[in-house]
Amino acid sequence: MNPNSDEVKFDLADAYFRKRLYSQALDVAGQVSEQGRKDDAYLALLGDIYVHLGDMTRGAEIFRDAIQR
Repeated sequence: MNPNSDEVKFDLADAYFRKRLYSQALDVAGQVSEQGRKDDAYLALLGDIYVHLGDMTRGAEIFRDAIQR
């Protein structure tokens, strides 16, 4: 498996999120490609990260955009 693939980056961001390391999760999630950022699972994780970082507005915006798609 390619360590630079979106799948690996998503899994690492998710692992950081589950360990409550939200800043690290956001950093890794930001490395996902533009194509990977369209994935529903990615958007759900990103919204959760922002909410846990206290940015409810950004989190809600991501969730709304995902629902509208």
